[in-house]
Amino acid sequence: MVDRDHAMQAEDLFGSVSRVIRLDETLFEPATDLMGCAPAIYAAILDEFVQSGCRNSGIDENLAYEMALRTFTGTGLLLGHMTPDEIIPRVATPGGITEEGVLLLREGLPSLFDSLFRKTGEKNEILRDSIRKSSS
Repeated sequence: MVDRDHAMQAEDLFGSVSRVIRLDETLFEPATDLMGCAPAIYAAILDEFVQSGCRNSGIDENLAYEMALRTFTGTGLLLGHMTPDEIIPRVATPGGITEEGVLLLREGLPSLFDSLFRKTGEKNEILRDSIRKSSS
């Protein structure tokens, strides 16, 4: 825990280069998963998506990566102005191909991401125990 003056100094410093989000200390680890781990998680998702596209189509890996990356980047820009619930119906025609893909993801991803948060939580617990033991 830091005092108010130090907290304000840290907010001013970090606020000059990014958006500062105040969180209760108990939320730090899941927030780290959502922000700190996210670049690697998103990159892994993109890579698996591209690899599957290549395996299932014969598209050249470099071309598939370029297409997926451009789409991923554009989607990130859209998400700056729209919610997923606004974007999906604009792209996924009811009863169409994209809707089938979205439904499949909605079916499988919740348990996968729940497992991810459980696993990182377990790892955080191991790290906390290690820190406690080394400071004893």
